[in-house]
Amino acid sequence: MIKFINEIEGIIYWPKKRSDKQIVIEWLSSKFQFGKKYSEKEVNNIIEAHHSFNNIALLRRELISKRLLKRKDDGSKYWKTNSLFLNLLLLQNLILSFRTFAIFVS
Repeated sequence: MIKFINEIEGIIYWPKKRSDKQIVIEWLSSKFQFGKKYSEKEVNNIIEAHHSFNNIALLRRELISKRLLKRKDDGSKYWKTNSLFLNLLLLQNLILSFRTFAIFVS
């Protein structure tokens, strides 16, 4: 990931490999807060602050297509959704909790 992202400039360039793209776009999605509604201008400002290759539209479309952000049909509001990675992590924690409960009960 270091070759695509640095903490000063953010995303340096858009990778070619799908797996690298997923890592980069997940990182970018971490810059948005759950429960907050964003205007398109706010989304663009956040993306602009975290990349240096001047393609805000590409990154915004990727966030939407990977379902890391959702938006109203008219594009007036955006909000953060759960990522697949986060959903898997939550599921893993639920399974571990269930196993602990099952051991405690038996």
